[in-house]
Amino acid sequence: PPHPPPPPPAPPTTQSSSAASDVYKRQEGELVAQGGQLDISGTRAEAIVSLDSTWSHSEYGLARIETKGILNEQKLTLSDGLAEVINGTINFAGLVDWRQVPNVNLTMDATQLDVSMIRPDLDAQINLTAKARIEAPESGMQTAIMLERLTGTWLGQKLIANGKVKLNPGNTVINDLQAAIGDNRVALDLVMSDKLVGKYEINAPDLAEIDPSFRGRLEGAGGFAGTPKKPALDGQLSGKDLQIHGWSANAFDLDYNVSPFSTQSSFMQGDLVGLRQVANQDFIANASFRAEGNVDKHNAVLKVSTNTTKLSAKIDARWLEDRWQ
Repeated sequence: PPHPPPPPPAPPTTQSSSAASDVYKRQEGELVAQGGQLDISGTRAEAIVSLDSTWSHSEYGLARIETKGILNEQKLTLSDGLAEVINGTINFAGLVDWRQVPNVNLTMDATQLDVSMIRPDLDAQINLTAKARIEAPESGMQTAIMLERLTGTWLGQKLIANGKVKLNPGNTVINDLQAAIGDNRVALDLVMSDKLVGKYEINAPDLAEIDPSFRGRLEGAGGFAGTPKKPALDGQLSGKDLQIHGWSANAFDLDYNVSPFSTQSSFMQGDLVGLRQVANQDFIANASFRAEGNVDKHNAVLKVSTNTTKLSAKIDARWLEDRWQ
């Protein structure tokens, strides 16, 4: 009798897998995986990946992450990424590429992240847009972050910041980082590699706008030079009506031009007026400090006075054989 016709040829191989929401529950410290689903379908040449997972933290509450991507033998392209964390959302997209040097490129847009979920005494919400690139060459991990926009509210004050940060082994670059909370402003430029170059500026007329446990005014400016192992620092800081961590002071002044490992002459002088414990207003102290010289020979004078005591000390020293003498 005649044989039946052969079956039609099979279509191209398609692999599909999924992990149901009740398949895994794993705990790492205080972070617990509540469940999720991972779907992979397609061919070896190109597969579609989708992930939806939920996590919980004992302090920060629930977090949900979902994303889609296209996977092949060279890279994973992520799109439509969404993370719901600390009462806010983070939309993200990017590329994971392992063709030459393994690297990750991400763009992130976060909205209404609730800082009080992490620190309950801070009523703050943050929005930010940033780009990040992480590379893993044989020389070590390299990270670059460009903060395009950071806005929001901080203790009822307007918050805004922007700048560029690169973190590589032996090479840190902070370029034009500027941040403001209310009337308080900070600016920083820093290059730290085989050389040290940079400058900073602080103008904070109301520290309570930054942290509810702080009071007073702080301002100053300075620079960095030399190398990370042998830095040269110069600048000036001053404060008025300060209160920090249970201590208060009427005034604080510091001037410095210091190259501690150089033969060049250095100096530092500081004054502290009306230092007292907030819980013990009867204790009042004034202090002054003066130091000058170089690595081979330097001296320091310290004077402290309280309601009942006066102290004065002078020190002559030098740095020799990797220790003070």
